[in-house]
Amino acid sequence: MLYRRSNSHFWWIRFTTPDGKEVRRSAGTEDKKAAEEYEAKLKQELWRQERMGDKPRHTWQEAVVRWVEEIAHKASHEDDLTCAIYVG
Repeated sequence: MLYRRSNSHFWWIRFTTPDGKEVRRSAGTEDKKAAEEYEAKLKQELWRQERMGDKPRHTWQEAVVRWVEEIAHKASHEDDLTCAIYVG
């Protein structure tokens, strides 16, 4: 379902995935046609993940944040970060 919030110019998306999770997010656009396309693409991606076992795609930034969180408990956490900066 597409809708507009009273305090926003953007279109918003709301639907339930095949596994019963509710999705609510901004389409990030004021163009209804673009919002409809985004909604259809998002529904397809989530359906494929649930029914076909496709893995979700992640950005490089998401991967870096996850890695930093995963190594936070290590005693060598600061060393790992320093090495990553010099290697990268």
